[in-house]
Amino acid sequence: MTWALILDSFLAVLLLLMIAYAFLLNRRLATLRRDKGELEAFIKRFNDATDKANSSLKGLRDSAERNARIIGQAADKAQALRDELLFLIERADASADRLAKISSRPGVGGDPLPNDKPTRQILESAEGTVKSPKASNPPGAKTVSQKTDTEETVASEAESDLLNALRRAR
Repeated sequence: MTWALILDSFLAVLLLLMIAYAFLLNRRLATLRRDKGELEAFIKRFNDATDKANSSLKGLRDSAERNARIIGQAADKAQALRDELLFLIERADASADRLAKISSRPGVGGDPLPNDKPTRQILESAEGTVKSPKASNPPGAKTVSQKTDTEETVASEAESDLLNALRRAR
């Protein structure tokens, strides 16, 4: 009988421990049930924030694509302007060469424009910083500014195009 009493006492102690553990577990579960509403609210706010982030990313992606198109168009325009400026510079160089040839003819007074910097010379002459050829001409001599109407129109058009391009480039 002693063994039965020891075994019954041992089972009673285990049952008391199990009841104590069940009591603690019940308190923790009650806390979890109480916080369930807060957890659901937190999950809902988290989902809303995720949805807003996704829509913001889509908006950023769309903006980036739109800006890439705009930049591409601007780059194309810049390339076209660069090509046009190169063309104008070539025309200005050709005009400067013609002006140099005209001003260096025998019997034409004035200093001929040097061929190494024709664009600069045209710019300086248009702004009035180059010495006027009239000052060193003998009376009755033909000057660079006394060209034919066709030469003057071509030169002045090229000069004005070059001046405008250079001013825009600054």
